[in-house]
Amino acid sequence: GPDPYETACTWLKDNREIWSAWVPDKTLCPEGRGLVDANGQLVLDRSQAVECATCPAGHTSEKSEGTRVCVQCSQGSFQNTLGTTECKACEAGSVSATAGATACDLCGLGQFADKKGMTACHRCGNGTENHALWTTSQEILGDDNEPTVIQVLGAIGESYCKCKAGSFLWQNRCEVCIEGANCPGNNRLALMPGFFSTEEEPGVIFRCHNEMFCPGGPAGSCA
Repeated sequence: GPDPYETACTWLKDNREIWSAWVPDKTLCPEGRGLVDANGQLVLDRSQAVECATCPAGHTSEKSEGTRVCVQCSQGSFQNTLGTTECKACEAGSVSATAGATACDLCGLGQFADKKGMTACHRCGNGTENHALWTTSQEILGDDNEPTVIQVLGAIGESYCKCKAGSFLWQNRCEVCIEGANCPGNNRLALMPGFFSTEEEPGVIFRCHNEMFCPGGPAGSCA
């Protein structure tokens, strides 16, 4: 009779479309995984792939040509978990400037991000001079119930933009503190005793002839 091995071999050659469906396809990736080549490197083309691997942090598992591939998170988003199918937008106050981020970066002092998914922080005082005098801060009440200025990283709005200690806000610009005044920060200028300035022009300070009438304090203060 016919050789069974030869018969089987002939059948396999003639019916590849049938039996190939019975063999597990290592490049058919489920959710959370994506195509990799023989070196374990992520690839986007199925013809270059040999198997699947869990998508690393900074990536998402997306459908492509009947399988899945690992795609970098876009700028403004991140993913810190393995094997996920979506990236997360950076929260307000933070940004990611590059694709494939595993975390977002907090905006530094003097910067802010006022919405989700931003790729760069706005700069306080943008378009004005003396950028170095800007910071981001807020005033809180200390244990002694006195106001204290604290610096704020990851500011979520322009309202946190304030002039640093040693400077004050005048005409929407931060100016270096001048003789006759104390500038504790948070935009404020406080006159020293013996000096006077108007509320309209706090940066123009006069020395008083009689200190009795110039007790110091906020601009416009007089006895």
